[in-house]
Amino acid sequence: MPTTRATKETANVLGVSVSTMRNWSDQYAVYLSDTARPGHLPERRFTEKDLAILAYIKQLRGEGMQAEQIKERLRETKFNDIEIIPQQATTDGTKDTSLVPDESAQAGQGGALGSIVASEYLTAIERRFDALERARESDKQMIDTMRHRYVIVFGFGFIAAGIMFLLLVMLSWFYGA
Repeated sequence: MPTTRATKETANVLGVSVSTMRNWSDQYAVYLSDTARPGHLPERRFTEKDLAILAYIKQLRGEGMQAEQIKERLRETKFNDIEIIPQQATTDGTKDTSLVPDESAQAGQGGALGSIVASEYLTAIERRFDALERARESDKQMIDTMRHRYVIVFGFGFIAAGIMFLLLVMLSWFYGA
């Protein structure tokens, strides 16, 4: 069973009020686990994935985004592959904390959650960039196709104009003689 946190504990980790946590839990319930949604349990319980999503919401709100913009961003972002980097034991039996931020970094920027959210944010940006590249290629192919069609139409128009000119010359010769 995954570790879960109570509303107050989650609010403390994120540096927001308990009422803000409840509001976000109500407002963004679609993106959170069943245990974090209101009405499912006597008390909301937030998973690590919920914590990462809420940290991302906090970041987006800090950037001045409104609720609808945040929901749109959440729809674009996949939080399926969130991994918290565990502390690993070294050969001397102590914990290797080189990949885990220290407590001051965790308190100031969300710690491992900050790196998870940043990773998800970069993944979302990369997906958008790839989509833009595909759209650009598609547009380029469409422009090339249209250019090709215009050349063909111009060529047929030029041939039709030549035929019309020859018909006029022949008619004027026939009736002029």
